[in-house]
Amino acid sequence: MVGVLAGAIVVYIGHEYWTFAQEDPGVSRQRFTKFCLTVAGVLVARGLIVGAMERLFGEAVPMLVILTLAVGVTFVLNYVVSRLWVFR
Repeated sequence: MVGVLAGAIVVYIGHEYWTFAQEDPGVSRQRFTKFCLTVAGVLVARGLIVGAMERLFGEAVPMLVILTLAVGVTFVLNYVVSRLWVFR
């Protein structure tokens, strides 16, 4: 759990100062809260995607493929939500 929190803080700071840098960058409690909600939502979405694909395809598709697809989809979801809601 500590590793997840530390990772989230590092990623948030990277987004704040680099990916979605604004004219007046700085740590924002409101953006950090939105970012944490986004991360939690993306983790839930990833779990739902993996579960659904596992039930749908069963043993026909290797777990590595399912996990790779779930990570790809949630990567895009995370970026879009961050761009349109967290760091707008």
